[in-house]
Amino acid sequence: MTDALEKSTRKYFDQLDINADLSNKIGKLGAEGAVNKVRADKLEIEVNTIREELEAKIEHYKEKLASINVDDIKNDLSKLNSNFCKDSFIFFKSFTSPYNIVFSAIILFDLSV
Repeated sequence: MTDALEKSTRKYFDQLDINADLSNKIGKLGAEGAVNKVRADKLEIEVNTIREELEAKIEHYKEKLASINVDDIKNDLSKLNSNFCKDSFIFFKSFTSPYNIVFSAIILFDLSV
């Protein structure tokens, strides 16, 4: 009977040790999860802030590009071309990127060289 009592007592304390280990592991995982949640929330705020800043810059440049009248620039370039000697000319090229951003280039060619 003493043997049986000793075995059951040992099993009981072994189970308590197992339960304590599991409880500690679960507590640690919970704490790590909470820390990771805070980090994820912080990163999400940073990403949203950067996104808002970039969207504002994009909108600013879209408005700036929309205010540019390409026909007026072409007319001005034609006037400039007519004022240059026959050995020079100005070339104007404008194109739209796949992201709907307009790029323009003005190139002066001097053919007298």
